Amino acid sequence: MSDTRQLAAAMRELDESTVLELTKSMIESGHDAFEIQSLLNEGIKDVGKRFESGEYFLADLIVSGIIYQNAMELFHHCQRLDNAPVRGKVVIGVVENDIHDIGKNIICEVLRAEGFEVIDLGVDVKPKGFVQAVQQHHPDVLALSGVMGFALDSMLATISELEKLGLRDGLSIIIGGSCITSGDPALIRADKMAIDPLETIAFCKAVTEKRNE
Repeated sequence: MSDTRQLAAAMRELDESTVLELTKSMIESGHDAFEIQSLLNEGIKDVGKRFESGEYFLADLIVSGIIYQNAMELFHHCQRLDNAPVRGKVVIGVVENDIHDIGKNIICEVLRAEGFEVIDLGVDVKPKGFVQAVQQHHPDVLALSGVMGFALDSMLATISELEKLGLRDGLSIIIGGSCITSGDPALIRADKMAIDPLETIAFCKAVTEKRNE
């Protein structure tokens, strides 16, 4: 099996040492950076499919995100490469007073693998921080993440601030994380509640596909 096929397979099998070894080898051999990232993307997409089928679990998704990030750091950055096609733009962050970011980090890596430009604001992001990011980046989707119960209040405060400044219309908002159990997203004035990362990815795809019709 060639290095190219081995890299996708190693990513799929969560074999970090092989992924890093092959990535480094291909960079040193002069392989195009976009080609390498595409192979990593192929592998991480298969991880998502295995999670969806029940073969992999949440811990495996977390591991895949870490491996992907470590491989991309060999290029000295983790963002989408400049010559990669862009499906859409997503601003994401953990809301004010919450610092739990495992779920957010998984979503960031899978979105990048799916061709999205991701602006990750990090954790404990105040409403003003989200507002500034929306004004600056004009995203297709704003994703608000939280784990603690009070995160719902922070999400509502963020959306209220966007409404107050006239930034809500035309902006698709999804909320997710362990603070979400069930219910109507309209109560938070969001467009979608996501229970797991796959729901978030599907929503972002649907939004951008509709806008590109």
